[in-house]
Amino acid sequence: MKTKILIISLVIVLFTGCNDFLDETVYSFAAGETLFTNEETAEMALTGVYDAMNASNIQGNAPYALFARNIHLLTQLGCDEIIGRTDYIALADFKAFCNYTYNSESRFLADAWFALYAGIYRANNVIENMPTVEMDDNRKNEIILEAKFLRGFYYSYLTWFFGAV
Repeated sequence: MKTKILIISLVIVLFTGCNDFLDETVYSFAAGETLFTNEETAEMALTGVYDAMNASNIQGNAPYALFARNIHLLTQLGCDEIIGRTDYIALADFKAFCNYTYNSESRFLADAWFALYAGIYRANNVIENMPTVEMDDNRKNEIILEAKFLRGFYYSYLTWFFGAV
């Protein structure tokens, strides 16, 4: 009796395995060749430039949202605006900023570098590709100007952290 149940269970598992019903349709991905084809995809590209500020993961790197917490700690720890107490902080990366022992190998500095340059890269893509999009000229110019502003914004933080870049 037990062997019949085992065989039936095995047959059910084998014949009802993975089919195409498990395939997911991805709705949040825009391919590079179709990103700048209409107004909707151009807006998505601009949203991607903004997303570099607060994405919790950018292409598997920078696992913490930059402007949610880390940028404030990077700009204010180590000066008189925030005084970090190392006895209350569990993360080793924060301790280095609290006691002024951080160096170029700090993970938070590397994450900030990556996220800020990702924002610049995305802004450059928008600025370069927007002239080919057929849409209202006023909104097209607004998108280009927003991307230029964000590029400058990201560059200003890089300059504050790392000097002339």
